[in-house]
Amino acid sequence: MGDSKRGRFHWPTFAADALLVSGGALAANVFNYVFHFVLSRKLGPDGYGSLATLLAITMIASVVGSSIGTVAMQETARLWTLRLDETIAAFAREMLRTAAAIGVIVGAAALALSFPLSAYLHIADRLAWSALAFALFAGIVAAYARGAIQGAHRFGFYAASLTLESALKLMAGFLLVTAGFAVGGAMAGVAIGLLGGIAIALASLLSGPASGGAQYGVAQFGASAMRLTVIYAASMALMFVDTVFAKHALSGDDAGYYAAAGLVARIIPFGMGLIVPLVTPKAVAARHRSRAELVHLLRVTFGIAVAGVVAALIVFETWPQPIIALTFGAKFAHAAPLLRLYAADTSLIALGLIGVSYLAAIGEYGIGVWLVAAVALEAGAMAIWGSTPLRLLSFAIAGNAFVLPAIAVLVARSVRSTPQAHSPPPAEMAKTEFS
Repeated sequence: MGDSKRGRFHWPTFAADALLVSGGALAANVFNYVFHFVLSRKLGPDGYGSLATLLAITMIASVVGSSIGTVAMQETARLWTLRLDETIAAFAREMLRTAAAIGVIVGAAALALSFPLSAYLHIADRLAWSALAFALFAGIVAAYARGAIQGAHRFGFYAASLTLESALKLMAGFLLVTAGFAVGGAMAGVAIGLLGGIAIALASLLSGPASGGAQYGVAQFGASAMRLTVIYAASMALMFVDTVFAKHALSGDDAGYYAAAGLVARIIPFGMGLIVPLVTPKAVAARHRSRAELVHLLRVTFGIAVAGVVAALIVFETWPQPIIALTFGAKFAHAAPLLRLYAADTSLIALGLIGVSYLAAIGEYGIGVWLVAAVALEAGAMAIWGSTPLRLLSFAIAGNAFVLPAIAVLVARSVRSTPQAHSPPPAEMAKTEFS
């Protein structure tokens, strides 16, 4: 892509980048779903319920990595737009140590918390908890590196990192579970996959000469990272917290059926997520170019999202039983009645995901307060009254519907009121604060 096109909405370039990012993410998602479908058959409903719960915890806790990755993406996208490509390597090397140190802290905290959580969630497998702690450390480093190469528009390496991680996870998880390590083996596969993804991302990020230029430190990014952590934590909680409550409140088998329906239904937001890694750095770049370019990008993005959600809803509402039979098999037939309602919930999540990802990427952090309020209301209701799958899903739908109007208002406001800035301070592009 020529320098003259940096920050512009250019259809041929957008299509080529979309093919890389969406193709890589799609391949990764296929491997991820095969991982779930194959291992659920080996573990059975009870064991799969435990695995799904640990993976939900991984997703919720991974918000720290997502925050660091977004901050890295904001800065490398700024440098890329200004054609300061050599400074990207200098930035990467200075900030990698910080990401690794944060990963160690999060992993150690998860290991300490595993003792009370194992009793609450009825998961006694120590290998599984140890692998979870290591996966959290590796996930933070991977998210940082991928965020940085996103902003640098190195989409080929980004796609390769995702695909290798998922392929290794599937292979290692299958071999370890087959060898008798059960849930712990599956979680170890997750950790092994992340190591492969890190290797690809860092190979791209740290390559090439590093010029001097701006000096980077944690203080420059701390405020943005904290706000992003709140946003991502609340977003992931809205997507996965019901799985945690289901594992506590329901029987082992019922929790497995609930988790199976949830995994299939989350194809909708995961599918929408295929375009997020492409759209967010392009949105940041477009803000440094012109408001018209940003508006064009948002129209295309949200048009694709709405069309995709409607199509997926039709499929899940029409054929829930065959879908569960094809994916999880006969042992999970009781998951089919839950799929229709779960699909309604994840459709709301998908639309919210696009909006929240865009707002977080451009530094519009005011959505955080709405997300936190939704999580508090939803989790409180689930803790008090969430004793059945129907109640859990009803509270989840209410929580995810609660934030959509606020997201729409903030997206519209960001287009109307945000002035163009050619070179904002690193990672400090926020125009609104929590209020």
